[in-house]
Amino acid sequence: MNKLLISSCFNPNPLFALAVYCLDSGRISFVDLSAIPHSIHFRGISGLAKVSSGFVAGLQSNGPSKLLFLDEALRVVRVESLQLTADIHSIVHYDGTLFMVSTGNDSVVVYDIAARTETLVRCLGSSAADTVHLNGLCLHQGRVFVSMFGVPTPKSMRCGSVAAVDTGETVLGGLRHPHSLTSARESLMLAESLTGALVSFDTDGRLRDQRPGYFGYLRGLGIIDGRVIVGRSKKRKVSRSTGASVEGANAMDWLSVEQPALYDITEGKAAQEVDLLPFFDEVYELLPFRAQAWLNLVDAGAPAASRLHAAALEAQRCGDVHTCVEKLLAIPCPSAPQLMMLSKSLHDMSDAEGAWTTASLALKNFPGYAENLHWMSKLLEFRGDLPAALEHAIRATELNDAVAIYALQRGDLLRRMGHFADAIVHLERAIALNSRLEVAEKSLAAALAESDRNEMIGSVQALQRLTDWRAV
Repeated sequence: MNKLLISSCFNPNPLFALAVYCLDSGRISFVDLSAIPHSIHFRGISGLAKVSSGFVAGLQSNGPSKLLFLDEALRVVRVESLQLTADIHSIVHYDGTLFMVSTGNDSVVVYDIAARTETLVRCLGSSAADTVHLNGLCLHQGRVFVSMFGVPTPKSMRCGSVAAVDTGETVLGGLRHPHSLTSARESLMLAESLTGALVSFDTDGRLRDQRPGYFGYLRGLGIIDGRVIVGRSKKRKVSRSTGASVEGANAMDWLSVEQPALYDITEGKAAQEVDLLPFFDEVYELLPFRAQAWLNLVDAGAPAASRLHAAALEAQRCGDVHTCVEKLLAIPCPSAPQLMMLSKSLHDMSDAEGAWTTASLALKNFPGYAENLHWMSKLLEFRGDLPAALEHAIRATELNDAVAIYALQRGDLLRRMGHFADAIVHLERAIALNSRLEVAEKSLAAALAESDRNEMIGSVQALQRLTDWRAV
């Protein structure tokens, strides 16, 4: 089934900054990002890329840039902090590495996924600040290209360009706020945000097509099965770069659009508009993909339910458990993530029975949701039923073996039940998935110590039996 992953930048509810648009049904759903640790603060999501194990997204943050890794079902796997990359805007996957736009220092950085290391490969500006506003990366015919605003002058905004990353040479110039550089078979395509135009061109700089007439600030471009989808963001009232008000400062009427949307363009037909107003204000990137049967989504069909979920998440982050529970209880027909969140919040309020009842309902209604099984395993552990807890932990890891805390739960239960060899396997798996998981390291150390102790006792007992036999 054809889907479109949509990222939203500068989102007031950042846990609702990633959504999926179904091209067949026209339905929009949010990706459930509630598994991102509460200690990680971010303002939205920018770049998106498909990788062999799932997806990767750039988190907008005030500190070091961060990468969010998700599996094929869009479940949160881990978050990686970066050192060389500042204000990540765009990501391209190529042969086990990620090319990333580091807008904050005018650079392109390569990230080795396996080694988890960064290398700066091209600087196109000052290297100390955002002076040319690099923003979009694209892999086209085996080469990587990048778009940028350039340095505007009082007389002209036509300073945007596209350059080849390998040589630094300019491919196309004279652009006004180019965004969302995309490979379109034989040519390249981008959104010229300041004019509402789509521009197609070759790598030698020859223009192929320029389609004007799309109202609003265009950003986000995806091409799938002959359809071109482009995002439109709501007009900003405050400049993101200066913090100054821009009310009334823009005389270009086609940019003064209050409703964010997607333009769905099929050759020979009128463009269709998909309203995004209930969901978020600004679109950053669109990534077409073909989805598997089940995805980790929160239904966004009812904006009221989405707002209640957002309010519950905000209350949870602030430590206000009672408000969190109040908002979740008001959601009609809650989804699996919402039921899990309610169960955990009730547990935090020492309502063990309420937490158990809610988790049981979630497991009954959504048996294929790994987080349900993991949480039920924890509740069974709290009740002292370790065999049943282990059964649920095993099922959780079978559904998703890429989440460190699932492997940790399985391994720790195996250790406590005396199955040290199996425990060591799963605890080592947890550490491989998340090297900073101290609980897994402590549990592994205990399992190794117990295993060595048992081997030593076994050796002593075998020696004693041999001595007794010889005595006879």
